[in-house]
Amino acid sequence: MAGLLTDAQLLRRFIDELHRNPHGPQLYQQRIIEYLAGEQRLGRLPAVDLEAATTLFTGGTLMLAMTSLMGVETGHDLFQQLPGIVDTLWDGLKPRS
Repeated sequence: MAGLLTDAQLLRRFIDELHRNPHGPQLYQQRIIEYLAGEQRLGRLPAVDLEAATTLFTGGTLMLAMTSLMGVETGHDLFQQLPGIVDTLWDGLKPRS
């Protein structure tokens, strides 16, 4: 999500995709869910609620994007937070022994 802000053509394609029928972010969220389901089938992710994990990931990245688009001054590079968001979510999805 964060990379969309630096690539105008990609951002336009993303916006166009959101406005196709059916409308909404569930289109790209479903792609993430399908990817994570594939990771589960390969045994690299435990049985977790993939919709919840996807919502957590997209919510965090959308927050970064919206903060940047609104020109909010945070005093640090918002996009440096993205690896931490992904790592935190991924660590939470790791199988527990």
